[in-house]
Amino acid sequence: MSMIEQLDKIYENLKVLRNKTNDQNEFKKIRSQMDQINEQRQKILDAAIDNATEEYTSATTEIKKAQTEIESALDDLSKVASAISKVSKMISQVEKVLIG
Repeated sequence: MSMIEQLDKIYENLKVLRNKTNDQNEFKKIRSQMDQINEQRQKILDAAIDNATEEYTSATTEIKKAQTEIESALDDLSKVASAISKVSKMISQVEKVLIG
């Protein structure tokens, strides 16, 4: 699965999580993360990304970890804060790929 496809899946699952949360602060954080992921996705589409770099490998690892956290939070809303934290780390790692 390409990084774009992975980010698309994260985005869609964040949308579901955003709609499930009752906490307005969490809702805003998730919405902001969705915006960041959408921007990163567009940058990846516009750039020639080398998928053989350490940054790319680290980013895909963080994407997988974030996906696991989101799925856990979808089942248990008490884990939303943890998912938000994991997605923030993932966004930072993907950014390293884009500037790398």
